[in-house]
Amino acid sequence: MKFNISSSNGRRNMKILIFIFVFALIIFRAINVSFYDDTKGRNNIRGDSYSDLNTYSTVLFYNDFPFSEKYGLPVWRYDGKGDTTGTFVYTHYPSLPDITTSVYSRILHNEGEVPIRLFAVLMSVIFFFVIYGTVNAFVPDKKIAFVSASI
Repeated sequence: MKFNISSSNGRRNMKILIFIFVFALIIFRAINVSFYDDTKGRNNIRGDSYSDLNTYSTVLFYNDFPFSEKYGLPVWRYDGKGDTTGTFVYTHYPSLPDITTSVYSRILHNEGEVPIRLFAVLMSVIFFFVIYGTVNAFVPDKKIAFVSASI
């Protein structure tokens, strides 16, 4: 396969390759990097391990207890063993990632790290196309629509 970047097909193929490469990196990370980061903080590979682990803590909590128990808010320090000692709700950031991940877990009937993460990646791919289509409907320039959806 030969790419001619100056042609519209070449640019389209390049965008597709970039899109596949970026999501392949995200999927690789989702499969190979555990929520349980032993470095106890931010690093260049895993990102913020506390956020990952606390999101997973929320998933475990809302699979064991109803959403109304803590009003759907993020839960800190719940290990999924039924003991809520030391577990508390925090509200210092919007809880949408925690809520959506908990919903994914319930939909999939699975608390495993990889299925939950891959479902979230799949949803982000779908939303890329939804955002691209929406922006493209209002802005006739496909380049602007692509950049908007990518961001």
